[in-house]
Amino acid sequence: MITKKKFFIFDFDGVMCDSTGCAYQAHNLIAKKYGLNMIFSSDDFLNIIDNHNLSKNILDEDIMNYYDDFNAIYEKKLSKIKIFKNAKKFLLSKKNIVIITSNYEKIVRQILIDNEIDNDVIVIGKETGTNKSNRFKGLRRGFIR
Repeated sequence: MITKKKFFIFDFDGVMCDSTGCAYQAHNLIAKKYGLNMIFSSDDFLNIIDNHNLSKNILDEDIMNYYDDFNAIYEKKLSKIKIFKNAKKFLLSKKNIVIITSNYEKIVRQILIDNEIDNDVIVIGKETGTNKSNRFKGLRRGFIR
């Protein structure tokens, strides 16, 4: 007989923590280098990422360099990102937790470790190459992990 495991599935940003402040700070440190406007709110930053406007504002060959520069700065700020108090309590008290994120798995894992959460949380990040909806569907079908 096959038994099904039950999982608690969450998004990361906005549910477990808010890392957007660090992200738009990282963007602002390199914006001038790439001829981009400064961002003054998390909503401004999300509009650039969610609507893929970055590719409309810089040359295709600069996009990878932008992300390399951005990630180098962003990763230095990870230790400042705090998991929300109740989210931390939940993460420490439960098993079978899956986080599906638009972030890279290694970044989310580092935030978890910096917040003293080093249990068996499954993190499915953007390195899978699919959007969050498809990652969730893949998890349901058993294709991911």
